Amino acid sequence: MFSRRGVLGLILATAATRPAPAANAQRALKALHKRIGGRLGVHVLDSQSGRRITYGDRARFAMASTFKLPLAAALLWQVDRGAFPLSRTLQVTREDVIANSPAVSAKLATGATGMSIEELCAAVVVQSDNAAANVLLKGIGGPQALTQFMRTIGDEETRLDRMELELNSNLPGDERDTTTPRAMVESMLRIITQDVLTVPSRAMLIDWMSKSKTGLDRVRAGLPKAWQSADKTGTGANGAVNDLVLTYPPGRRPILMAVYMSESTLDTKTLIAAHAEIGKLVGDEKWK
Repeated sequence: MFSRRGVLGLILATAATRPAPAANAQRALKALHKRIGGRLGVHVLDSQSGRRITYGDRARFAMASTFKLPLAAALLWQVDRGAFPLSRTLQVTREDVIANSPAVSAKLATGATGMSIEELCAAVVVQSDNAAANVLLKGIGGPQALTQFMRTIGDEETRLDRMELELNSNLPGDERDTTTPRAMVESMLRIITQDVLTVPSRAMLIDWMSKSKTGLDRVRAGLPKAWQSADKTGTGANGAVNDLVLTYPPGRRPILMAVYMSESTLDTKTLIAAHAEIGKLVGDEKWK
């Protein structure tokens, strides 16, 4: 979990504009890609120096549950603009419950018939709750409303077209529910370190990411233990194994990462281990 200083460091971070090449890292990613097969897209941005590590980062990948990070940001953006308070309640019912809906299921078990915007946003980021994601999407006007939010903040690539669980199909060549690693990192940069959200909303989003346990064995597993790290994962059909990462080396501004995989025939456990390898690669780099 982030310390107060760490959260403020992330919030105040700005990106430089002159990326430097990372040839050694790209060679390592190429070797890893050859080993796991399928498609691999990686974009790493050091917001202090502007240095980037890129590999297949302009290709489209199915987001799977990584869409839930910008979804939470879209709700916070509306809260910041006075559209509704975080305490506003949205109805939840047994019919909303689908696979991986732990927070909504637990709330319903108490006899409740609704959850606040804050509870639902926390659920989608911390627990990747699918029912909560659908309730929020319906509340803002559907998948197209999230796409419009991304356009509003300058992201012309990311698009959401369907609800959970259909959006996880990851069919070859299907551009529905996709992004590029580069576009997602740029959007994360705007959302987390710039003025898309207010400071309290940014801090809340970072806190939720840091509390998430779904990615502890992915990129975060390979990053140095001294770094404060947070993430949002996504896993879908046809080898979709993804991770969005925010990591804060001691005394430095954050490094933002998007790792997307698709169409490998290897099992998910092996692909998750490859994520950790990418984390170690980033941790071993000399960030100046």
